[in-house]
Amino acid sequence: MNEGNMLQTGFWWVPVMSWNVLALNIGISVYTLLGALLEERKLLSEFGKPYDDYRRRTPFIIPGLKIRNWSSNLKISSCHSQ
Repeated sequence: MNEGNMLQTGFWWVPVMSWNVLALNIGISVYTLLGALLEERKLLSEFGKPYDDYRRRTPFIIPGLKIRNWSSNLKISSCHSQ
C-alpha cells in the first residue's frame, strides 16, 4: 500500500466524525477510486492484452477482495499486440 492509500484509509479512523470530516472522507475516497479507474483505463490502452491479463488476476485496491467484474468492463481502446 502506498502512502496515498495509507493516508486515505487513515482519514476514516478518527475518534469524532463531524460533517466536515465526513465530506472530506467521501471526497478523498471518490477521488481515489476514480483516479484508480482512470489509471487502469490508461494502462489498458497503453499495454493492451498483457495488462488486461494482469489486472484480471490482481485484486483492485484491496488485496484479497474479489470485486473485479465492474472494473473489468473497461474496453481496450487501442490494443498493442506484443
